[in-house]
Order: sequence, then structure tokens, then C-alpha cells
Amino acid sequence: MGSEFSIVVMMRETREIAEHFIAYYLHLGAARIRIFYDGDADVLQGLAGDRVQITTCDSSFWHSIGTTADAGFKTRACAVVNHGFRTLDTDWMLAVDSDEFVFGGQPIATLLKSLPDEVEVMRLPVAEAVWRPGDASDAAFSSTAFRVALPSGLTALRHALYPRNARFLTRHGLLGHAEGKQFIRRGAQIDRLTCHRAYRGDCAVGEWAQRIDPGLRDLYVGHFDAIGLSRWTQKWRSRSCSDTAHDRLSPSRTRQMHAIAAATRSGATSPRQMFRDLYRLSSWQYAVLSMLGCAFQRSIFADLNVASPDGALKDVGWWYHLPGSNGGPLDPQSSALTY
Repeated sequence: MGSEFSIVVMMRETREIAEHFIAYYLHLGAARIRIFYDGDADVLQGLAGDRVQITTCDSSFWHSIGTTADAGFKTRACAVVNHGFRTLDTDWMLAVDSDEFVFGGQPIATLLKSLPDEVEVMRLPVAEAVWRPGDASDAAFSSTAFRVALPSGLTALRHALYPRNARFLTRHGLLGHAEGKQFIRRGAQIDRLTCHRAYRGDCAVGEWAQRIDPGLRDLYVGHFDAIGLSRWTQKWRSRSCSDTAHDRLSPSRTRQMHAIAAATRSGATSPRQMFRDLYRLSSWQYAVLSMLGCAFQRSIFADLNVASPDGALKDVGWWYHLPGSNGGPLDPQSSALTY
């Protein structure tokens, strides 16, 4: 079966983060990157190419896909995901957020081509990016470790692991979501999509990658819930106002928002300390999580040479010269990197 895949993302990011996102997924072998930009279109001016499509999310666009500009973030994001699937022109689609980066042990096109024909939806577990001692914890994309959800029988362990901050974590021991993301095959018998699940009628469909093939146990969607201190504080300022207000924040996310807002008001050093408390693991925390199989070290951007300490691309225009961006077609199997 086919192996070409599209990335679908709704974003409102800086140009530098958008460039970082584009560069990563072009290297990963995406045949199409479809960005639905929920902001000033001029920010991404000049970034579109043969494999990069940019759609401005103005009022007419929202109306055309059945929602409005003033709907909540998740409502709009789900509308984009469903629109992306309806208009899919590659073999597979992966809808992610702008802070999510898939990685694994083999090229994406190779593993997609190897999936049995009956697999229509493959779910990817989340690995949440965290900093280890010695990491430059204020810099964008500088973390070198990931933590994954705690086993179902050990969820109470989060209180021992994070005694001061357990109230901010989900029962899975993560600050962000644990639902994962999913590759969806074109033509799949799907009635509707959320940002995390596919439904046929009222039944969720799709299996975790590892259950489909044990060899895919190291395939994750890396969630950079805190890209860096600057982006993290800006994100929460936006979330606390109407610009990016979420219509369905979880209780732990709501507690995070209130605590971060209070830290921001209290002085310049408080947000930095809270950022490090939440996203930097101590040596013993990392050791315990590693023994449980819930943490590992990985620098997924190290070989790409795309991110500088402040999160900007070292060479803003280099990715345009990749085959298939504005040049010839890219063969995903031969050109995609292995992580």
C-alpha cells in the first residue's frame, strides 16, 4: 500500500517556530505539510512551497468548514482535522499541534508501507519533552529527555515523584495530554475525528502502534509542551485571555493556568522557577522514571541542525533547497531520516 503522508496543523506561532516545524517534517519525509494559520498571514509570508501549503484561517474559511472564528480552540482545531481528512490527497494523514514532532526507529514512509491493509488508524503514544540536569532549560528545543505515561497501576506514584507539583499533572504523570495522535489512512471508514481519536458511529477506532507491530514500540509523538521559557510564558498569557482560550481545559490544565498567572504577577523570577519545577527532572526523578521504563534520553533535533538555542533556524532558507520543496519530487523512503 501507499506510504505518502500529509501533516495537518492549525497554528498561531512565530515565524521561527513555524520554520522549525516545516524543516523537521520535510526531513521526516512528509509529502505535504498543510498549515492552517490562525493569525496574521504576513507572519508566514514566503514559506509556502510545492510541499508546504498555507491556508489563512479567516472568517470565510471558518464558515466554509462549519464553524466560526470565535469558537473555542478545540472546536476550531477539530474542525480543521476533519477538513484535512475530507480533502486528503495522500495515502495517510497525521494531524498534530505545532509543538508535536513524531520520532521513532525507522523512516515513517517505510513503516506506513509495512502496515497491514486492514489498519486504517494507527495511534501514537505521547512522549513529553523534559529537561535533565545540565540542559539549558530556558532555551527553545533544548531538552534532551522525554517522559511517558505512568503504568495504570502506578498512577499514584506521581505524588511521590512530584510532591510539590502533583496537582498540576494528569493521573498519567504528564503535564499535557496522554491521548496521543494518530495516522489515518485515506478512505478509512471514519465518521468524525477529534484531535486525538477517530470514531465510527459512537465507537472509537484505532490501535496503538505497538499493538499493531511490537517493532514500533519506540514510535512516539514528542510533545514539547514547553518549547522554552519564553514560548511557555507567552503561551500561558495567551491562554488566559480570549486570543487562544480553550473551550475544554482539563482540571490539571486549569490549575496550571491559574498558578502560572499568579507566578507571572509575583515577579520576574517566579515563572522561571515554576517552569523549571514543572519541566526539569532531578537526577533521582529521572532515575526512577527510567527504571520504570517511563523516561529516556533523546535529542531528536540533534542531527537536523535546525535549531539554535533561541529556537530559530540556523539557516532560515536552507530547507527550500531540499528535493521536493521547491525543486524535484522527494522519494520518502530513500530521503527520510531515521531517528
